Amino acid sequence: MRISRLVKKAYGFFAWKLYKMTAKKSVMPTLKFYDTPHMTKYHHIVSALRYVAVEEYYGKNDFGMTLYKTANRWENEKALQEDLDRFYALIQSIEKNGYDMNSSICVDLDGNCFNGTHRLALCVWFGVKEMPVMTIKRHLKTETIAQMKEYYRLSDEDYQRLEGAYQRMREKLSEN
Repeated sequence: MRISRLVKKAYGFFAWKLYKMTAKKSVMPTLKFYDTPHMTKYHHIVSALRYVAVEEYYGKNDFGMTLYKTANRWENEKALQEDLDRFYALIQSIEKNGYDMNSSICVDLDGNCFNGTHRLALCVWFGVKEMPVMTIKRHLKTETIAQMKEYYRLSDEDYQRLEGAYQRMREKLSEN
């Protein structure tokens, strides 16, 4: 088991280096993530999953963190706590210092965010108008809503809550 984790880690490291070398860097308006016609509902809902956790952090709902924890898969409680600690530290950092423009969000050729959904949700929350983007030369596999609900263990009610959060994100972006 330990060797397979090391192999996955090594593969991920080298794949990431290759992606970064071939990526196109730019600055994109945050609203464009939600106005991109190719961005799938799946990717909108994943960013909304992070957004409801931020809302709960700021006392705007009482379900965001539970939903976030249910939807994500961690190896153990220690890994869960480490992830939450990083997420809280990111929230606090952006709140205190603003968004770090050296930290790119990664998107595929269709504009689907696959690395940086936490930062994307926080950009919406804090009203960050533009963010650095690395466009990686690949197309993400598109999951159906049913597949997404199964993978993230979302009930119909959970999914509706995330749809509502996605709408709040769009409204907030439109106001700015």
